[in-house]
Amino acid sequence: MAKPKPQNNGAIMLVRTWRPYLLPSLAVTFVALALLVAAYRLERLLLQDQRFQVRAPELGEQISPDMRLAGLNRTAPAQVRAIFLADEGRSLYLLPLEKRREQLMDLKWVKSASVSRIWPSRVDIRIVERTPVAFIELVPERRGAGGAVQLIDTDGELLPVGEGSKHSLPMLTGVRERHSRIERAARVRLMQRFLAELGELGKPISEIDVSEPNNIKVVYPTGRRALTLVLGGEEWKPRIEKFLRHYPDIEKRMPKAIKLDLRLHDRITAMEMDESDDGG
Repeated sequence: MAKPKPQNNGAIMLVRTWRPYLLPSLAVTFVALALLVAAYRLERLLLQDQRFQVRAPELGEQISPDMRLAGLNRTAPAQVRAIFLADEGRSLYLLPLEKRREQLMDLKWVKSASVSRIWPSRVDIRIVERTPVAFIELVPERRGAGGAVQLIDTDGELLPVGEGSKHSLPMLTGVRERHSRIERAARVRLMQRFLAELGELGKPISEIDVSEPNNIKVVYPTGRRALTLVLGGEEWKPRIEKFLRHYPDIEKRMPKAIKLDLRLHDRITAMEMDESDDGG
């Protein structure tokens, strides 16, 4: 009569199969648990230890002594502090860098910004502000409504004119309220290309009209009056040079002219005359 086979042979074989891997698996598990405990303790240290806390401003100070600001000119430190107010008295570990950077980008004069942690508790804030290139008065869509004078930069961003601010910039006209920022930026670039071509000849110009991009008009001051010059969409510098060469003769022949067409190669035409009694 055959003897019955032991019932635990399969279990014995399973143990023998896994025995080489048992100790390494336990070691990996132990290391993982140790790392988790260490990470937990480190996080608790970063959250609770006062060495990592961002201090509030001292009495009379505008910003925390743990914050370093760079690039501020037109942006007030108080505006920056308002963004980081929730971080005062908290651990630097909790500071949401990307969120704070996005909030800085919402400030009117800020073109770009970066926020960095410098352990144990310092915050570095670097800002690049927008640079205005012209004054602008948006042409309103409703007749009779006047637009407020503002500043504009190369990105077409409209900027406020602050009290007491001084800017030696031309007036850019021909931009309407309905224009998008991209459309405004295109007209600013046209103005800059125009001024770059003129070089020194463009410095006296006080107003540049880009309402018709293919027909630039400018206000050019002279001894007696400011003349409007119609320059077209090309050859701007030669046309200004032609005007300056012939201006003494223009003054004699057309003393009441206030708007001149310079687009024709062989002549300068008066488009508008001053009808006042004194002739301007």
